[in-house]
Amino acid sequence: MSELKKYIHYGSRSFHPEWFNSIKNTTWNKPYGGLWASPYPAPNIDWKQWCIDNEFDGRTSQSFIFSIDDTSNIIRLSDLKSVRKFKKSKYCNPWYHNTSCYFMDFIDFEAIVKDGFDGIEVLISSSDVYMAMYSWDVDSLLVFNPEIILVEERMLHG
Repeated sequence: MSELKKYIHYGSRSFHPEWFNSIKNTTWNKPYGGLWASPYPAPNIDWKQWCIDNEFDGRTSQSFIFSIDDTSNIIRLSDLKSVRKFKKSKYCNPWYHNTSCYFMDFIDFEAIVKDGFDGIEVLISSSDVYMAMYSWDVDSLLVFNPEIILVEERMLHG
């Protein structure tokens, strides 16, 4: 059995299942709820560094590291081919954002959860993926199902 990939979540020192909010669609291409994380260590830039670089208060003073169950059903978007395939799926529909005059993709995260997926991992390190998944600012894992989270370490990052 190989070692499980690690992720880091910023905003809490430990995982609290009772704080986990179910996924709800929004009018953006990110949902409300779930647990957001970056790969650990980050191959390029993680959430904390992005917040520093962009002068954004992303609650990065506390964090914890975890893995996910290796049998988890995760959508992985790691290259332009996988993004294009996803954007043609029933989960992704283009829509016009009235207030900003640009096109975006509406992702139906609630349908993804309903169909049994445990999360989505978007690796934007490729500039093609970054442009195709606009607003996913760093390589990210969004966990839909808290039961797949395997807490390995607790860390305090200042």
